[in-house]
Amino acid sequence: MRCEGAEAMARIVGAHDNVHAVLCGHLHRSVMTGWSGTVVCTIPATAPMLEVNLEGRNATGWIDSPAVVGLHLWREGKGLVSHIVSVDESERYAPFG
Repeated sequence: MRCEGAEAMARIVGAHDNVHAVLCGHLHRSVMTGWSGTVVCTIPATAPMLEVNLEGRNATGWIDSPAVVGLHLWREGKGLVSHIVSVDESERYAPFG
């Protein structure tokens, strides 16, 4: 995780065993990773996504993609459920059968 203050935040998160996830938005990519004893989930923006980059270099372009939102639900005793949903108006609901 490359962001200002990440080391300080990692110390705080790592010191508490009741942090179940760190949820972040507007990062232009959906990514999940283990971090400081928990999991980080980033959600894309309502703008185009950045290219996938697995080589550790900066992204060089955008991907023409629909807007995406993250819907999160916390239930005591059950934990976190997250849905990462496209809000592309061209997608239509079609019932089975």
